[in-house]
Amino acid sequence: GSILGKLICNMPNLKELNLTDNRLLNSGVADMLEGVKHSDSLEKLFLNNTGVDDGVIDVVSACLVHRAEQSSQYSAVERSLTVVLHSNNISQDALEQLARQIPATSKDCIKCGSFNFKEGRLLEFDYGTYFEELSLNNIGKELYMSLMGINDNGARQISGVLKEDKNVVPLDFHANSIGDEGTAALANALHSNTTLEGLNLDLNRVGSRGFISMVTQLVC
Repeated sequence: GSILGKLICNMPNLKELNLTDNRLLNSGVADMLEGVKHSDSLEKLFLNNTGVDDGVIDVVSACLVHRAEQSSQYSAVERSLTVVLHSNNISQDALEQLARQIPATSKDCIKCGSFNFKEGRLLEFDYGTYFEELSLNNIGKELYMSLMGINDNGARQISGVLKEDKNVVPLDFHANSIGDEGTAALANALHSNTTLEGLNLDLNRVGSRGFISMVTQLVC
């Protein structure tokens, strides 16, 4: 972690870092965030399924507070960092604690499970808008939304966009929490969307009702 932190400090053009599915744990993330504190270029940091829990909140908070203070005092350019922490063991209580600790002036964003900390507030994460942005930036390519904590409500949000979206070809929802209701909403969207070529729902919570809804929509 400390080595990675030093590397981040010494890479002035680094904009995105994806460490998903690595067992960094709280200690590794804490060491790495020491480097993130001082990075002016980093815009997106993916820490999905890295084995962190509520104990990581204090170090994330310290990092974002430091960045907000540095940005207001020394930086002429507004800095904004998105930290994505899906599929970890972080509770809603810990996220609410984080929301109380981050200054309202912070432009950084935290995405974790079904929640989104942005501009000093803890909000329900808008999967529909996120999906729309991703699809516009990945026209004709497979769209990965795995390990994002998407539940039935998130699937319903996405389905509203998917009905009209003609950009996505294969769509991957691997390892989320989509159940029967979310599957039914996606199935309904696929009945209207004729361009989608593939859909991956492995390691979700699809039961017999969701399976029947999907099959019914696809074959009728």
